[in-house]
Parts: sequence; C-alpha cells; structure tokens
Amino acid sequence: MPPERTISRRIRTWVFGILIFLLAAAGGTVAYLEYFAPESNQAPIPEKPKKLINAGEKIIRLERREDFADETKNALAQNLPPGEFEVLLFSEERAGQMFYLLPSEFFSAAGARPDQKILRAVSTYNAGVIGPSFQESKNSPFLILEVSSFEEGATGMSVWEKKIPRELSFLFPEFSQVNELEVVPKNQIIKNQDARVLETPVGKMFYVFFNRKLIIITESQKALEDILSRYTIFPPN
Repeated sequence: MPPERTISRRIRTWVFGILIFLLAAAGGTVAYLEYFAPESNQAPIPEKPKKLINAGEKIIRLERREDFADETKNALAQNLPPGEFEVLLFSEERAGQMFYLLPSEFFSAAGARPDQKILRAVSTYNAGVIGPSFQESKNSPFLILEVSSFEEGATGMSVWEKKIPRELSFLFPEFSQVNELEVVPKNQIIKNQDARVLETPVGKMFYVFFNRKLIIITESQKALEDILSRYTIFPPN
C-alpha cells in the first residue's frame, strides 16, 4: 500500500476518534446538567427590607396572608417602653424558604390600593410603632415609604390621600369607617416640614415628604414630630 494512502487513513481515524470523544463529552455534560447539577434558575429570595429609621425590629411570620390584619393588630398592641421605636417586618414561607413581603405584596395583604404611581415609586416600606410617650396612653403606629421618584410619589399621594385613612386602617384602626368624602386635606408646617393634614370626623392623619424620598404617615402630630426629631439625630441612609 502506498505510504500516502496509509497516512490518509490514519488521519481519518484520528479525526473520527476526536469527534467520538467530543460527542461523548457533550453528552455527559448535558446529562449532568439535566439530572445532577443543582438548580440555578430559581428566583432570588427577596432580602430583608432595610430599616428606614433607627429602630428595633420585630419579624412577623405569616402562616397565611389572611392572618396579616390580626398579626399587625397584636404587634401594635404590644408593651413597648415609652418612646421606643420598632419596625415591623412581614415574612412568609414559600417552598421551605422565608420570603419578606415586597411593597406590592405588603399593600395587597393589607387590602390597601395605592395609586399606581405610588406602587411604581415605592422601593422599600417600614410599618412600625412608637412606644407611648408620657403624654399618651397608647402606642403610635407609623408607615414610612421610600420612593425612587419624588414626582411620582407626590402625584400618587395627591390622588390617594383621601383614601389613606380607611385603606391604612390596619395600622390606624380608628379610621376604618371613614369615607373618603369625609376627608379634608389641609397644609401645615410641622418642624419646618410641609405636612399634609387629613382631617376626618374621628381625628387627623399626617404625612410629609422628608428629603424628597421618604413619605412618613402617622395618626398624630406628636408621632410625626418624634420621627422627624429622630432623623436629626440618626439621619436616614
């Protein structure tokens, strides 16, 4: 047999062998990824919401979303030392993992329906409570929303504000029967901040934009002043 033909046959044999090896390796990789590799396409677990105010924290683990109102009521009624701040963080278990409620999930669980501009703008929320001051006999709840856009937040709040007392009655229960037609918004300066006062037949609610990125909502002027004073000592990040 001529030498050239022998060399050509060897080359074909080598090429064929290399192709068989590559196909086997590719098949092994596919089998590993299909049957043995750990899952990598799971959605990331939402991180714990950052605290928007210097405060302690209480994690509320919801067995069911239907328990949201009762769990919140119990947390608001707890005995806190006078003037102590505590943030409430809501979580639930899904497939063996603990998830913290996203802003949209938080509002949905609470039965609140903010304007869409608010939902788009809110990046973090802190529901919380302040222990009773010496002038008051009960805890003061609050809600702080961090917004990514002041313009959208301000527009959304102006649309939503008359519904706020009733829709946030899971935090401020005395406003649960207030109709939006009974809400009269007014302007007021509180600790050098432009505040909106929501007057109703059962009392007042207050909200301000602090540093154009935090919406602070309370049911009393004293609670709002306490939060603003705390920010002068512990500025928000």
